[in-house]
Amino acid sequence: MSDLIKKGHELINYYYSLYVSHYNTTPLINKSTAKWAARDIIDSFGFDECVKAADWYFAVKDSGHDWNWYCNNVERLIVARRDKEKDDEQRRIGRKKAKEWLRG
Repeated sequence: MSDLIKKGHELINYYYSLYVSHYNTTPLINKSTAKWAARDIIDSFGFDECVKAADWYFAVKDSGHDWNWYCNNVERLIVARRDKEKDDEQRRIGRKKAKEWLRG
């Protein structure tokens, strides 16, 4: 089994576990067709980015975590998470500079 196939299964299982943890029920995911989408997004963005995107999806959206929506919008999720991280870093630097300025 190729690494991409294994990672595809891992991503589906990871998403599945996030869903079960969030809703206390199993998601309706056709694993036979989901494996193709998982492989494609991993091939495009990398496994780690896809996992971070899934984490972000469950962190920012309260309900309706659809596997197909996730797969079709993983790039948007990655960009939004990176933008938030960049903003957080800029704010951290700004706070540090403000504290230094206040100390004189």
